[in-house]
Amino acid sequence: MRSTSIKEIAYKSLFPFAYAAIVSFLVMGIFNFTSQSTSVFCLFLWYAAVVMVNGKPAAFRVSLPVRPRLSLFWGTGFAFSLFLFVHLFNSAKAYSQCKSIKNDLINNVNTKNAVQQLASLQPILGGSVFYWTTYADAFLINKRYPEGLDKLKNAATYSCAPELNLTLGKTYVLTNQYAAAEKVFILASNIQPHHYLPRYALMKMYTRMNDVDNTVKMAREIMTMETKVASDKVDEFKNDAKSTIQLCLDQKLGK
Repeated sequence: MRSTSIKEIAYKSLFPFAYAAIVSFLVMGIFNFTSQSTSVFCLFLWYAAVVMVNGKPAAFRVSLPVRPRLSLFWGTGFAFSLFLFVHLFNSAKAYSQCKSIKNDLINNVNTKNAVQQLASLQPILGGSVFYWTTYADAFLINKRYPEGLDKLKNAATYSCAPELNLTLGKTYVLTNQYAAAEKVFILASNIQPHHYLPRYALMKMYTRMNDVDNTVKMAREIMTMETKVASDKVDEFKNDAKSTIQLCLDQKLGK
């Protein structure tokens, strides 16, 4: 009887493997975040590996392959799946802790211990923007602006999201680093040219600096911007810009 090679088995199992992979991602879709369903994903990953070896997608109770080459393949797949499970489980657990701390900060609960708790998660979540922004929030909420700024800079190495740039710019302002803040706000306004917040933040910064000319210039830009979606917030920005222009004119006239 001709022996079946691993290549032939893999070829015959392409459809079952694709089937198992699709099912795994469908199950993943039930959850809000991929990192919160790691265990489910790993189970289906292991099932897909078994399918690749045996070519039998219908049963979860699959006997272990006997042939040495298949045993090696099966063992490698198991070891890889186990590694993924342990690694991703730890990541998911750390992410869940970080999310819980974030909610506490939003609700102004346990803010004093947040910095210490987040520091312990850095080895696992050091590459996550969400982690660094949460870490920054823990410092900012306690008015430790220079330390919070450092964490935001770390987050900025992984993302150039306008919301992150706005927070970074506002923190630069709080530490009186106006040139750096201006650069970040302009970057945010270039990324989203139809958004009011970056220009509004610039107007407020120039007002804080008593830079009347740039304050008026930015306020006029806000007044003349085309509104894509009308809202009370947009009306507030435009009304504030109008009032700011009047205040600056009064200041120039010495009123």
